[in-house]
Amino acid sequence: MKNLFKKRKRNNKISKRFEDNNIRGFTIIETLVAIFILLISTTGPLAFTQSGLRSAFFARDQVTAFYLAQESIETIKNVRDNNLIGYRDGDTDIDWLNKISDCGDISQIGATASCNIGLIQGDNTSFVECQRDACSLSYDSTSYRFTIDGTNPSKYTRTVYITRMTTDEIQVIVEVNWSSTFFTPKRIVVQENIFKKY
Repeated sequence: MKNLFKKRKRNNKISKRFEDNNIRGFTIIETLVAIFILLISTTGPLAFTQSGLRSAFFARDQVTAFYLAQESIETIKNVRDNNLIGYRDGDTDIDWLNKISDCGDISQIGATASCNIGLIQGDNTSFVECQRDACSLSYDSTSYRFTIDGTNPSKYTRTVYITRMTTDEIQVIVEVNWSSTFFTPKRIVVQENIFKKY
């Protein structure tokens, strides 16, 4: 029975050679498996990072587009309120659509005009008539603003549609379009009805 549990010595030179080779390092299969595992563990997080960056860029563009649309509506409200102040200060000839009608002829109920808002500076606000594709915006890097007459074209176009609903109401629809390297062309539409206050 003692012989069953004894370790046998091998005197064979070939078997000793194989034992020495196994001790020295990894086989090619083990190395390939290790590289494959390393690749899998690094490409997964990179894919998540790329997806996260794409979502962040889209969110940035969408927020900018919404602010550009909201800026137009607030500008039209500001012009209307300035007309109200002028009317209350004694200028009874001023119409509540003064300067807003520079966008196009909206004197008739149901008439629609399309334009873009140029310079936005209090009483110096200007409306520029344009067609849907020609209402592009430029980015002014010195003032950090979007304008219609800048030299640095942006990816955004903004079209303001003003429709005369009644004598005391206009409907303003602002459409902002943009294109991105990651996505198909996108657009955002903001609508609001604005009423005469006097």
